This record gives sequence, structure tokens and C-alpha cells, in this order.
Amino acid sequence: MSLDHDTRIHCEVHTPDGPALEGEYVSINVPARDGYMGILRNRAPVTAAVGAGQMTLNPTEQGEPERYFVAGGFLQVRDNQMTVLTEECVALNKLDAEEAWNQLQDAYKLPNVTDEQEQIRDEAIRNARIKFSLAQKARKAERSSEDVFSKGL
Repeated sequence: MSLDHDTRIHCEVHTPDGPALEGEYVSINVPARDGYMGILRNRAPVTAAVGAGQMTLNPTEQGEPERYFVAGGFLQVRDNQMTVLTEECVALNKLDAEEAWNQLQDAYKLPNVTDEQEQIRDEAIRNARIKFSLAQKARKAERSSEDVFSKGL
């Protein structure tokens, strides 16, 4: 089955640093604040808060998906176009586990005297934990594929 424009949804992701990615996808799975949300073509319009986690974009039905870490922000889907405004968007294979660990340690050091400070600290810890976990999984997957190629399998 060949894919044409009528089976895809257009997706743009923007961060404070500028555009992070843009493309046409068959399906998208994105972390919303209250759980993961699947997006397909002809989805009803929706606006949602983006949580921290893995965003998976499938350019084809059977091909290799693109995977990114995203954290915070909003998404809007309307007329087969999805726009994501997020604080951070990094390809999983570009995540640095050591950097993520350092971010987690820094998050624990944030003040938590007021309710607002506690909320900011808790969110920073949650985001850093998820980022560190995804970085570790990406590193493990990369090592596994290197082992396969080195053994000639």
C-alpha cells in the first residue's frame, strides 16, 4: 500500500529556540499531561497540555518511527495539522544520560519553601527523571544494535 498525503497528518514542533521539526506522519503518539494521546488523520480538533515523555512519530505504517523527548507546553490538532509548542524537543538518540542525571541532581537542589517553589521543583524532578530514563533506554538500545552489527547478525 502506498502512502499519499491523504493518509498523513502534518506536524510542526517549536521550542523557545525555534522550530525543532516538521513533517508528514501516519500516526503520532505524544505525552499529554494526563496520559499519552494518539493522533491520526481526521482527528477531532483538540488542544492539550504536553507532559514530559517520549513523542513517537510514524512516517509510514511499517517503517522505523522517529522518537523524541518532549517536556511541557501545549499542542493543537486541527484540520489534519498538529502544532506542538514545547520547552524541549530532543531526538532520543541525542539524549545524554550524564547530562540528564546532572539535571536531575540540580532539580533536587531547587528551593521548595513556598507552594509555588515546591510545584516548580516537583515538575523539574519529574521531567528530569523521565529524561534520564529515556536516555538510559536509548543508550541500551544503541549498544544492543552495535552488538548485533559487530557479530555480523
